Amino acid sequence: MVRTPSYRLHKPSGKAVCTLSGRDHYLGVYGSPESKKLYRRLLSEYLAVDGAVKKPGNGIYSVSELIAAFLRFAKKHYGKDNTQFGHYGRLGNRIRKLYGPTVAAEFGSLQFKAIRNEMVLEGKARSYVNETMKRLVRIFRWGAGEELVPPTIGALLREIEPLKRGRTTAREMDPILPVDDALVDKTIPQLPPIVADMVRFQRLVGCRPTEVCSITPSLVDRSRDIWEIRLTQHKNAWRGKSRIIFVGPKAQAILAPYLLRAADSFCFSPAESERKRRQKANDDRTTPMSCGDKPGTRRKQRRQGLIPPKCGVHPGRRYTRTSYARAITRACLTAIPEGLSEADASAWKKRNCWSPNQLRHSFGTRVRREFGLEESQVLLGHSSANTTEIYAERDAEKARVAARRIG
Repeated sequence: MVRTPSYRLHKPSGKAVCTLSGRDHYLGVYGSPESKKLYRRLLSEYLAVDGAVKKPGNGIYSVSELIAAFLRFAKKHYGKDNTQFGHYGRLGNRIRKLYGPTVAAEFGSLQFKAIRNEMVLEGKARSYVNETMKRLVRIFRWGAGEELVPPTIGALLREIEPLKRGRTTAREMDPILPVDDALVDKTIPQLPPIVADMVRFQRLVGCRPTEVCSITPSLVDRSRDIWEIRLTQHKNAWRGKSRIIFVGPKAQAILAPYLLRAADSFCFSPAESERKRRQKANDDRTTPMSCGDKPGTRRKQRRQGLIPPKCGVHPGRRYTRTSYARAITRACLTAIPEGLSEADASAWKKRNCWSPNQLRHSFGTRVRREFGLEESQVLLGHSSANTTEIYAERDAEKARVAARRIG
């Protein structure tokens, strides 16, 4: 939320003054209609950009200043938890590392290609590189619209050809394929109980990994036989799109125990998973309780400063798509045979490790095969620009029928 700068009196001069982006603007005689009119105009211009553009004293913007201004805009436009904002944040760090002090107006095709080439040398996939460079062009086009850089820069960067398949050394990304059910069944017993339930739930409803991590009891509508989870934050929320996850009877049985908590608490919590792991370790201990450390002893000692604080990251309130995927990968690797060469180990991982995105592909494949394309489209949350509310409602009823039978 941008604070509204006030109209106030500058006592030494008797003039009205307001401060915008750290700079004082003198408006004329305090209380005069002219000063108030000028104040309203300056305030309107300031609020039009939500105070995001910080004017440097010399009027020349560096690449770092352009990135900082864009990220303030993107945080509000996309939302700080949106994956797009995360992509722009990582890109901003990369650009600043190479060209932070560079004058933004001097950024051109040479700098663009240098950043792209660095990503290729790091082993990034061609499609990922091209999508990232589109975001870079978006930053400079936004900067041109805010009069931070000349409009010719955005136009120039937009004309640069993307990397073409077969005409670059950038690697090609393997397609995301459905995961075999037998492989998932083999992995589930190796997962922590909460992550195992996340996998079972996602397998039945076909939601995105980020979506299963963000479910709270307040989002779940249980008024019908098929529950509906209406997400407020999701991949396409910034486009004004809605996202409903249809939960059938089997998925309801998995989710129901996790709804018995505060309405705004995340259903699947790594902190809760860690507490369960510690409790199980305590239940399985062979050392008598009269010997060794009791549960919570060292925590109390750390609080009292008797022993050093614990290193590492404490488990948070919710899983992220990366921590969720990491837990699955760790479970898959528990079965890797010993004594494999580096090449054989890499081949084994490729065959036996899978990601939560593959569960979504498996679900979509099954629904399309058994029910049709429209049901698959709605259950997966896919939409096109010309989809109407009437069309969505008609498909929603078909999706409920499919969810009753599958989930």
